[in-house]
Amino acid sequence: MVKMSRKKISGYVSAIIGLLLVLAPKFITPVCPPMENGMFMKCHWMGNMTMGIGAVILVLAIVFIIVKDSKISLGLAISNIAIGVLEILNAHVLIGGCMKADMGCRAKTIPFCILLSGILVLVNIYYCMKERHS
Repeated sequence: MVKMSRKKISGYVSAIIGLLLVLAPKFITPVCPPMENGMFMKCHWMGNMTMGIGAVILVLAIVFIIVKDSKISLGLAISNIAIGVLEILNAHVLIGGCMKADMGCRAKTIPFCILLSGILVLVNIYYCMKERHS
């Protein structure tokens, strides 16, 4: 049986979350389609930002897995905490979703992205706390 280190587990979880955030707004839990006149609702732009944030998380997670220096790993984990909070703010404060609660973005995309971001933040806080005390 392969024993994975706390660092690798945190890195792989972060990478999977980053990939899911890249895919969520278009494929997994799509945001609302354009209006009849072809204009996009604000959830479209929230989705684009979510995909960008997910890409950054994915890149940082790959670097986190590869790098050997524990101080750099700690800094990357702190960065992922901040980026996870940014995604939560993206969904609720910065851009947000449509006004109606029954719209696809409010019913599926936002809760899914908030859940992933919350897990990302908690995993990286756990890693930081354990690294600080070891």
